[in-house]
Amino acid sequence: MKFTAILLLVLTLISCRRDVARTSDFMIFQDIIGNRRNKHLDTLDNKHVFAVGLKWTDANFEGRHYQLPRSCDAKDLLNFFNQRALVKDSEYDIDNSAQQEDYESIKNRKKEIKSRSMLENPKDAPKVLQYSFLYFIDDYRVIFVSDNQVKYKNYNPVIKYEHMNIDLQELMKNKAIERGYYTYDDGELVVELRQFKSEPSKKLFFELKNEDLILKRLVLYKLKRDNHSQVLRQIPDLEIDLKKNLPDIVHLPVCFKIDKQPGLSFKSKNVDSTRYLFTNQWVRRYFNQNMGLDEVLDQKFCDTW
Repeated sequence: MKFTAILLLVLTLISCRRDVARTSDFMIFQDIIGNRRNKHLDTLDNKHVFAVGLKWTDANFEGRHYQLPRSCDAKDLLNFFNQRALVKDSEYDIDNSAQQEDYESIKNRKKEIKSRSMLENPKDAPKVLQYSFLYFIDDYRVIFVSDNQVKYKNYNPVIKYEHMNIDLQELMKNKAIERGYYTYDDGELVVELRQFKSEPSKKLFFELKNEDLILKRLVLYKLKRDNHSQVLRQIPDLEIDLKKNLPDIVHLPVCFKIDKQPGLSFKSKNVDSTRYLFTNQWVRRYFNQNMGLDEVLDQKFCDTW
């Protein structure tokens, strides 16, 4: 009986094991390695996150009370990440709730102006339903975090500790955080996410506008085994242009630049910034209070993200 229990445990561990995708498994990695950083990416510094969110807003229609989802604007997201109550929008017309909001209308959405004596009860404030953010940690790497079910405590949002404190060595053990690379190609910011070798890539294509990001299209890939080499290769599976293929989409996925910097650590030391050195070796150097910590990388078969 004891042997059977041990055998089942071993089989479970084997079945749960997934190989982490190597640096060389990322498709856009070859477009990045050794190239100088594009000037258009200077706005993607690691002092900010680029966040998108969906909130519940109240609406009345023919005497009935409804809660409807609506895109968060930059002020909503700033309040949310600082764990403060959101401020209500000044107007919300339920008759037009199915119409698409463009980038400018979301960015310039007006809030109700209230005096201190009229401050609303946090119970009545809109709540964020779900959120995602991109964190560009250095010149090449990006982290994607998504939480589809935000919890609240005393009417303040609870943002999970591990989402804002990222240990690069423990990253692969966190299912909520995905890793990837990014580059600027043909006028678009291209982000490729791939967590494990058994999972194919996702490519996201953004437009940079006023230091914010607007998702324009995405490409999903699938893995197919080559008949000759028996190697699994990624091939395009589905491409979606958000405006052409999803004409009835209501809320544009706008990632607003938010002044929020997650904590980043490597080998249990805080990371202030990261630089890459190209000499006879490829080195990633982590800085903490002007002290450098080097990580030597293999340019051809890099297994360290």
